[in-house]
Amino acid sequence: MLHDPEEPEIAPEVTEIVFAAKSDVPVRVTIWLSSVSIEICT
Repeated sequence: MLHDPEEPEIAPEVTEIVFAAKSDVPVRVTIWLSSVSIEICT
């Protein structure tokens, strides 16, 4: 048997939290770069 029925499954909420934590920095960098590019263009 490949899947152990007693193995706890990861809740989607936990996955979203982990994904949000990992993607937080790139999002901030993207927002910062976009704000900088807007300042340069104007």
